[in-house]
Amino acid sequence: GDTEAALADFDYVLELAPAFADAYLNRASIMIERGDLASAERDAAAGLILAPDNPYLHSVLGQVHAERGDYDRARAAFDGALALDPDLVEALAGRAAAAQLAGDSDGALADLDRAVTLDPDNAMLRYNRAFVLRAAARWDAALADLDAAALLAPDDEDVRAARVDCLAKVTT
Repeated sequence: GDTEAALADFDYVLELAPAFADAYLNRASIMIERGDLASAERDAAAGLILAPDNPYLHSVLGQVHAERGDYDRARAAFDGALALDPDLVEALAGRAAAAQLAGDSDGALADLDRAVTLDPDNAMLRYNRAFVLRAAARWDAALADLDAAALLAPDDEDVRAARVDCLAKVTT
C-alpha cells in the first residue's frame, strides 16, 4: 500500500492521541519494512512505555533486533511477547528465525512446530519449517511441509523451487 500516507496518518493519530500505543506499533512495523530500524526501535520502545503488556510491541522489537543480526536480543524480545501471549504465532515464527540464524535448529523447530499447530494453514510457517528440516537433512518431513505449503500457496515460486529441490533429495 501507500506507506507514506499510512505514516502520515499515524503521525496525525499520535498528534491527537500521543498515548495510543497501537499507532507506535503500526508505525514501527512500517519502518521495519522500509529498513529504518532506528525509527522502528524508537517507536517500539515508545509503545512499550505506554503498553508494556502488549505482546505485539515486544514482537516488533524482536523483529528490529533480528534485522540487525542481534539474535540474542531478538530472542529475548520474542520471549517477552510469548510470556504475554504464548499463542502469538508471529512471535513464535520470529523467535524460530532468530534461533535458526543463531545456530539453534532444535529451538527453531520447536517454535515452528508450535506455530504450525496453532496455524496449520499458514504456508509461510510450513515453508520456514521445511527450511529448518532441509538444513537438518530431514528430507521426508521437509517434503511433507513443502507439499502442504504448495497446496496453500500454489503460486509461490520459492515454495515450488524448494519442493523440487527437496523432491530430488528424497528420490535419490
